Amino acid sequence: MSNTDEKNEKNDIKDGFDAGKMSVEEIFTELDRTLSGLNRENVPLEEGFALYKKGIDLLKVCNEKIEKVEKEVLVMNEEGDLNEYK
Repeated sequence: MSNTDEKNEKNDIKDGFDAGKMSVEEIFTELDRTLSGLNRENVPLEEGFALYKKGIDLLKVCNEKIEKVEKEVLVMNEEGDLNEYK
Protein backbone atom coordinates (compact mmCIF):
# COMPACT_ATOMS: atom_id res chain seq x y z
CA MET A 1 0.00 0.00 0.00
CA SER A 2 1.41 3.39 -0.95
CA ASN A 3 1.74 6.34 1.42
CA THR A 4 -1.07 8.10 -0.45
CA ASP A 5 -3.40 5.13 0.10
CA GLU A 6 -2.53 5.07 3.80
CA LYS A 7 -3.23 8.81 4.11
CA ASN A 8 -6.57 8.43 2.30
CA GLU A 9 -7.48 5.52 4.54
CA LYS A 10 -6.66 7.51 7.67
CA ASN A 11 -8.76 10.43 6.38
CA ASP A 12 -11.68 8.06 5.76
CA ILE A 13 -11.46 6.87 9.35
CA LYS A 14 -11.28 10.38 10.82
CA ASP A 15 -13.72 12.13 8.49
CA GLY A 16 -16.28 9.36 8.42
CA PHE A 17 -18.50 8.49 5.50
CA ASP A 18 -22.12 7.66 4.84
CA ALA A 19 -22.25 3.96 4.09
CA GLY A 20 -26.03 4.23 3.77
CA LYS A 21 -25.56 6.02 0.45
CA MET A 22 -23.16 3.38 -0.86
CA SER A 23 -24.14 0.41 -3.01
CA VAL A 24 -23.47 -3.11 -1.73
CA GLU A 25 -20.64 -3.39 -4.23
CA GLU A 26 -19.09 -0.13 -2.97
CA ILE A 27 -19.39 -1.38 0.60
CA PHE A 28 -17.58 -4.61 -0.34
CA THR A 29 -14.81 -2.54 -1.95
CA GLU A 30 -14.52 -0.38 1.17
CA LEU A 31 -14.49 -3.49 3.36
CA ASP A 32 -11.62 -4.85 1.28
CA ARG A 33 -9.69 -1.59 1.78
CA THR A 34 -10.44 -1.68 5.50
CA LEU A 35 -9.18 -5.26 5.81
CA SER A 36 -6.04 -4.33 3.91
CA GLY A 37 -5.45 -1.58 6.44
CA LEU A 38 -5.88 -4.00 9.33
CA ASN A 39 -3.45 -6.45 7.72
CA ARG A 40 -0.64 -3.90 7.46
CA GLU A 41 2.34 -4.38 9.72
CA ASN A 42 2.74 -2.07 12.70
CA VAL A 43 -0.80 -0.64 12.65
CA PRO A 44 -1.14 1.64 15.69
CA LEU A 45 -3.70 0.42 18.21
CA GLU A 46 -5.98 3.44 17.79
CA GLU A 47 -5.95 3.16 14.01
CA GLY A 48 -6.56 -0.59 14.16
CA PHE A 49 -9.53 -0.08 16.45
CA ALA A 50 -10.93 2.65 14.17
CA LEU A 51 -10.55 0.35 11.15
CA TYR A 52 -12.22 -2.51 13.02
CA LYS A 53 -15.16 -0.25 14.00
CA LYS A 54 -15.44 1.00 10.43
CA GLY A 55 -15.57 -2.60 9.18
CA ILE A 56 -18.32 -3.51 11.65
CA ASP A 57 -20.32 -0.43 10.63
CA LEU A 58 -19.93 -1.33 6.96
CA LEU A 59 -21.07 -4.91 7.63
CA LYS A 60 -24.16 -3.67 9.47
CA VAL A 61 -25.19 -1.39 6.60
CA CYS A 62 -24.48 -4.11 4.05
CA ASN A 63 -26.58 -6.60 6.00
CA GLU A 64 -29.47 -4.10 6.19
CA LYS A 65 -29.31 -3.49 2.44
CA ILE A 66 -29.26 -7.22 1.67
CA GLU A 67 -32.19 -7.87 4.01
CA LYS A 68 -34.16 -5.10 2.31
CA VAL A 69 -33.53 -6.64 -1.11
CA GLU A 70 -34.48 -10.10 0.17
CA LYS A 71 -37.81 -8.75 1.38
CA GLU A 72 -38.47 -7.19 -2.02
CA VAL A 73 -37.76 -10.35 -3.97
CA LEU A 74 -40.86 -11.60 -5.69
CA VAL A 75 -41.82 -15.25 -5.69
CA MET A 76 -44.28 -16.93 -7.99
CA ASN A 77 -47.15 -18.76 -6.31
CA GLU A 78 -48.94 -21.84 -7.67
CA GLU A 79 -51.30 -19.70 -9.80
CA GLY A 80 -48.39 -17.94 -11.47
CA ASP A 81 -48.91 -14.65 -9.65
CA LEU A 82 -45.99 -12.79 -8.17
CA ASN A 83 -46.05 -12.12 -4.43
CA GLU A 84 -43.58 -10.29 -2.22
CA TYR A 85 -41.21 -12.66 -0.45
CA LYS A 86 -41.95 -12.87 3.28
